[in-house]
Amino acid sequence: LEPQRAQPWLAIANVHASAKRWDQAGEALGRARQADGNDRAVALAQGDLHAAAGRPAEAARSYAETAARHPAWAEPMIRKGMVHQQAGERSAAESAYRDAIRRGEAQAAVALNNLAWMLAEDRRALNEAAAFARRATELAPTEPMFFGTLARVHAARGDKQAEAAAAQKAEELRKRR
Repeated sequence: LEPQRAQPWLAIANVHASAKRWDQAGEALGRARQADGNDRAVALAQGDLHAAAGRPAEAARSYAETAARHPAWAEPMIRKGMVHQQAGERSAAESAYRDAIRRGEAQAAVALNNLAWMLAEDRRALNEAAAFARRATELAPTEPMFFGTLARVHAARGDKQAEAAAAQKAEELRKRR
């Protein structure tokens, strides 16, 4: 073990977290931060640890802190959005996804997709949802889940032809995997 490097400590934290030994995972993560507090993987790991331990508020707070330290990076806000979405906090999820998109659309295909899905489920802002879903498929043209979302948005808009085309593309991509 090289105590001056963050990655070995991060690996140890992940082993402890996978065994639900949250305290030991936190200790190893603290050592990873001491070794390299600027490492992006280490920065996300704190939020991931809270999320895995069933502490969504702490996870969201940790992701927000990471996002503040890395203002051009979308990933912390994507994860924050996911935590809020899983907790049923739709408004907070939408806000986090929109922030992720503003930070770097090219990095934010997941945020675009998830926001499109939420808007379609809520049957609101469907034109915006369609634009988000289309952009996600442009950024990740081999991701079947994104074409599934596009189909869902078209269904919510009542466009059966576009829904069928997107659903067919999603199925074709699934078969290729």
